[in-house]
Amino acid sequence: VNVIVAPESMPDLELTHLYLSNNIAGEKTELTANIPNRGATSAPVFTTKFYINGSYSGEAASSGSTMSGYVSSARLNYTFPASGNYEIKIIADTGNAVIESAEENNISITTIFMR
Repeated sequence: VNVIVAPESMPDLELTHLYLSNNIAGEKTELTANIPNRGATSAPVFTTKFYINGSYSGEAASSGSTMSGYVSSARLNYTFPASGNYEIKIIADTGNAVIESAEENNISITTIFMR
């Protein structure tokens, strides 16, 4: 028996914002990624990974299921070694624990400047 689930009835995690506690090189910085569930159903626990300048820098698991319309936050503490530009790549649901209506919005790449 094949069961087909309509995309409208699935969760949809989407990386929307990256916040930094500060932008000063040499000081501990907390990176916070907001991941709302824009789908119709709850998303189970998932893992978010952080990459800085292409290197794996850490990961965070969601604290529980993320209900439809709610936001999960993934946090990483990191000390940037020097001033300059850094590419931050964040991938939500890296283990594909959540079957979603759209997978392509699980990645965010942005460049930040640390002074």
